[in-house]
Amino acid sequence: LEQQSETPPVPSAAALLTNSFEIASLSAEIKRKLEAKANRPKRKFISASTKEYKYAAYMEAWRAKVERVG
Repeated sequence: LEQQSETPPVPSAAALLTNSFEIASLSAEIKRKLEAKANRPKRKFISASTKEYKYAAYMEAWRAKVERVG
């Protein structure tokens, strides 16, 4: 059994530079998307035991409307 050890081809400087630019571009795009996601309004879960004033008032008004309408 003969074992051949092939060395992987060494990429050229131009290929390495192109890959570096592509990685930098993708990294910038990911950073931009993460910042956009962080700036979006946050979702708030509201339940019957909500204590924060503005959400508790909304929940109470909604409960009263449901009881009124039926």
